[in-house]
Amino acid sequence: MCRLTPYCSIIDQTVEKFTEILGEENVLAHYSEAEFEEMDNEGEDVEKNPKILATENWDKPVVVTTAVQFFESLFACRTSKCRKLHNIANAVVIFDEAQTLPKPYLKPCIAAIMELACNYRTSCVFCTATQPALDRYIGKYLVDRKPADYEIEEICQGTEELYQSFKRVTYRKLGLLTDEQLAERLSKCDQVLCIVTTRRQAEQVYHLLPQEETCHLSKCMTSEHIKSVLKTIHERLDAGKPCRVVATSLVEAGVDLDFPIVYRAKSGLDNLIQAGGRCNREGKKAAKDSIVYVFDPEEKIL
Repeated sequence: MCRLTPYCSIIDQTVEKFTEILGEENVLAHYSEAEFEEMDNEGEDVEKNPKILATENWDKPVVVTTAVQFFESLFACRTSKCRKLHNIANAVVIFDEAQTLPKPYLKPCIAAIMELACNYRTSCVFCTATQPALDRYIGKYLVDRKPADYEIEEICQGTEELYQSFKRVTYRKLGLLTDEQLAERLSKCDQVLCIVTTRRQAEQVYHLLPQEETCHLSKCMTSEHIKSVLKTIHERLDAGKPCRVVATSLVEAGVDLDFPIVYRAKSGLDNLIQAGGRCNREGKKAAKDSIVYVFDPEEKIL
């Protein structure tokens, strides 16, 4: 099985869960920031760590990687990148947070996925709370195919019933909020997540809040810094301590956070739904008490 996650900042939590369940020997993490030390056999030539060799061929039952690594392996002009192709055949490939597939390259990405599904017996699963409309792209590659060559189906049946069963939050519109008004509302909450659209606004709102109880997250931070801040957030939430987080949209796709209240700057519907996934994530509270406030930011997005 190969699982693709969109951001390096969340791949570690996925690897950790799979390793916990399946064992370290069965899980391989392959992404730009994965570090594998080379082993020195007592003065002999340095040999490659088995995990480094595994990344060349994906010789593990479960591989957790990024969309970049996956599609580069299929489209790269170097034959060494294609060494793992035999392990993608007959496999299950899960595209986590499928809505993050890059729009400028959507056509070639879908073409590669359909090639794997039709000719390599690969099962490709799009996994997301905000399923993108890919029918028109997929249909282009099925014109000359026989139904026996492929099968497209919704894994979760009865989606209308599931929407009601898994309803965990209530959305409320607030209208325009200045940064000062937003910070004032956030300061009155013990545990709250605020997601804004720009890094500049995230920084401005963060500095308007009590620093000792507030965390800030954006893509300007290094991966190690993001991991450290996420660890602090988890510890404070688990301990029931005050925890206010001001972040950009990087926390929306797959990051395992559970806040009682979320503020989200007005954006696309998929962003609002993803933000709702960070509120009452564990379903421990009633939906009417778990509020996602949608506000118009003072800063206009150009």
